[in-house]
Amino acid sequence: MEHVGGGSLFVTKMIRIIVLSAIVMFGLATVLICAFLGVSIFYLWFLSAATICIVIYVTLMFYQWHLPGFRRMFFLSMVIVGLVSIYTYEQRNHALETLEEPYVSLTLWEPFHPNRPIEIERAETALSLDSIKVTGQSFLYPLYSSFVEATFSSVDPSYARQVLDTASRPLDSLGNDMIGFVPEYLLPLNHSIDAVPIAKDALVFFTHQEQEVKAISRDQVQSIYTGSLSNWSQIGGATQAIRQYQREEEDSQEAFEWFMEDTSQLESTTPYENIENAIGFTFYSNYQFVENTNQTKLLAIDNVAPSQQTLESQEYPIPVTIYAVTTTTPNEDVTEFMEWIQSEEAQTIIESVGFSPIQEDERVH
Repeated sequence: MEHVGGGSLFVTKMIRIIVLSAIVMFGLATVLICAFLGVSIFYLWFLSAATICIVIYVTLMFYQWHLPGFRRMFFLSMVIVGLVSIYTYEQRNHALETLEEPYVSLTLWEPFHPNRPIEIERAETALSLDSIKVTGQSFLYPLYSSFVEATFSSVDPSYARQVLDTASRPLDSLGNDMIGFVPEYLLPLNHSIDAVPIAKDALVFFTHQEQEVKAISRDQVQSIYTGSLSNWSQIGGATQAIRQYQREEEDSQEAFEWFMEDTSQLESTTPYENIENAIGFTFYSNYQFVENTNQTKLLAIDNVAPSQQTLESQEYPIPVTIYAVTTTTPNEDVTEFMEWIQSEEAQTIIESVGFSPIQEDERVH
């Protein structure tokens, strides 16, 4: 009988060891699979901690049957701590849940709007806008609406808004009474227009503030968006799948496609979600007006961080030159407005709304 009892005890111990080993192996396999799939570091640590807690709980079941109250308290503590940890992580990680253009409503950028993000000083010389129409891509609206506010001479501020418009293709219907503001990649190949460079912007790439990677190269960016680079660990970061975000029809998507130089791209387009393994893009001028920029960070490209200084010095490798465009026979008011745009007053406004001024040797005289 003693032999039978000893054998039964041995079998019981073996079963316990097998169960505990199975839990450990299952937990380890889950962590490895999740790491391979690019799950965030938080959840890898969470799964590891959960495995350890389950092992402790099962051990208590095996060896501490006389303490059911303690086991119950331990189980509830595990659940509560786990749920609080996940909730806190998700709240922090999604503090800026989505990032959609425009980051500031264009309505707020209208001339003389009381809640305009930037206060514009009036120009020393007021201009007549009675026979002018001003148009451009929407990401440039803060720029040319500020020009209009600075130079507007009418006593009726609401009229200033009537001369403004936005268009995805501002030059398609360009008339002698119009000024169009466009990035360099929208300039037509023919010479039926007059185009004057007035400002510098840039295509910039950003990610979550806690992403380990701080700088990438142009080639790496293109590889990320063609799919040949798929994990942050391939460029010096943690083992996380890279979540690439593209936009649908915003102006920055057009700039991005220009930057990609017709190489094949990933098909999915969706608003940027600020998760730890994300990467997105926008214009430098727009990024400066993003709320909670402390939740994201700009990536240096070819070890050059985007700034007005690096745009001005032409060090940043993905600049976008902005042009003011007219027909070759503009009316007198348009000509006068174009001359003012190249003045020092206008250059000050350009800098105040997030762009970099054109250098003296680049201006048209």
